[in-house]
Amino acid sequence: MSLAYISCIKITNNGVKNIGTNIGRHIKNLNHLSLDLYRCWDITDEGVKLLGSGIAKNLRCLQDLMLNFDRCRKITDEGVKILVSRIGRNIKDLKVLSLDFDGRRDITNDTIKHLTQKVGSNLKKLHDLSINFGE
Repeated sequence: MSLAYISCIKITNNGVKNIGTNIGRHIKNLNHLSLDLYRCWDITDEGVKLLGSGIAKNLRCLQDLMLNFDRCRKITDEGVKILVSRIGRNIKDLKVLSLDFDGRRDITNDTIKHLTQKVGSNLKKLHDLSINFGE
């Protein structure tokens, strides 16, 4: 399943919470989720936390997860860390993980360290990893 909300300047934290929760509630055996939230400027760390919780709780069968937060300018280190922790702890069969935080100039080395530790220690079946902090 692929969802694109390109330049979705009106989608807020509540909107991404609903995505994570409702998709999982109705499609329990979903294997692939690609979510493009490019330029969703009102999504904050709280929204990323809610999305990560919804995905981790409701979509435990996921094998491919692609999340694009390109130009989501209110997401910080805290949001990235929470997202990776929730996913890594709960989705053990994940084989492909792609995270795009292009345009986020304030992501620090501490977050990169946290991300690599969580991915390395929790996602043992992962064989494809793409992380973009670009720009």
